Amino acid sequence: MATVAATVGAVLAGGAVLSAAHAETPAVKAPGYVKGRVTASPHLAIRSKPTTKSFREGYYNKGTVLALKCSVKGQGVFGNTTWYRLDPTHNGNFDGVGYVSAYYIKLLGVKPHHC
Repeated sequence: MATVAATVGAVLAGGAVLSAAHAETPAVKAPGYVKGRVTASPHLAIRSKPTTKSFREGYYNKGTVLALKCSVKGQGVFGNTTWYRLDPTHNGNFDGVGYVSAYYIKLLGVKPHHC
């Protein structure tokens, strides 16, 4: 019933109708994770360790919502030493353990616990 109501609301508002599988990114559906939106422009590097000197695993575009597993201390980025660990099963195209600098993430909930 909620899906029907959401679909009707989207149609009445002039929005596109998407199937439930396409309505949200995997990060948005991740239970038990804090969510955060990438603010870096045009994209944010995923690092193998919480430092800008570590290997770049990939990138997320500005505006992408991520599931943040926990926080760790790492290299300071403009004075911010917090980094977020990503979970490989809840963040779309990335399939490994990686880190993103908290400086470039706008939290959409409470701060993740320390790893």
